[in-house]
Parts: sequence; structure tokens; C-alpha cells
Amino acid sequence: MAALLSDQGQARLEDAESLCWEARLLEGQREMLGSKHLDTLTSLNKMAALLSDEGKLEEAEQMYEEAAPEGRREMLENKYLDTLSSVSDMVALLSDLGKLEEAEPSYKEAQEGWRSLFGNQHPENLISILHSALFQ
Repeated sequence: MAALLSDQGQARLEDAESLCWEARLLEGQREMLGSKHLDTLTSLNKMAALLSDEGKLEEAEQMYEEAAPEGRREMLENKYLDTLSSVSDMVALLSDLGKLEEAEPSYKEAQEGWRSLFGNQHPENLISILHSALFQ
């Protein structure tokens, strides 16, 4: 039992260290590269995922929103895999928060991007189709 608690404590410490490191990285990228640079947006998405994993859903939502600038549609048209992943992560978070109406347009965009990029039989697209039940 003590080993299990120790493992859980170690995991939480590692999560906290990851959040701290990612926050410092993000701050540096914003200063050096700007807030709309792809590397900065990727770090925002990673930070949002870490916050979501920690159960800090509202904070994660803010990060995902910042990582999804108005140029997201243009990026989706270009089928950037990272952008599709980021949008899918945002949809999952909004679903967890019970914001299905807000998530639906992004879900549809991401689903079409996955389908266009990988075809109908790719596992990522099949998972996306399964998730469509949320919006019916």
C-alpha cells in the first residue's frame, strides 16, 4: 500500500513538474516567437492537455481557446495533423464540460479534416464517427 501511495505521489509530482516546465517554455516562446507561432500554439495545446489531465477543465479550456486562433480554419484546410489533433482535444474537453453545442461546429470541422486526410477506414476517422453520437 505504501508503495502504491508513493507511486501516486511521484506521478503527481511529475505532473506538477511538467506543468511548471511547460509554463516556462510557453512564456519563453511567446516572448521569442510570438503568440501565433506554430511552436507556441503547440505548447499551448500541451499545457491545456496537462491541465485537463489534472482536472483543471476551465483553465484547460482557456488554453485550448488561445491555441485555436481565428486562423484555425485555414490550418484545417491545409490538413495540419497537429491542428486536427488540437481541435479534437478541444472538442473532447468541451464535451467533458457539457458544452456540446459549442463543441459541435469544431467537431464537424475536425471530422471532415480527418476524413480528408486519412480516408473513411482510418482508425482516427472511425473514432471520430463513434463520437458523433454525442451530437445526435
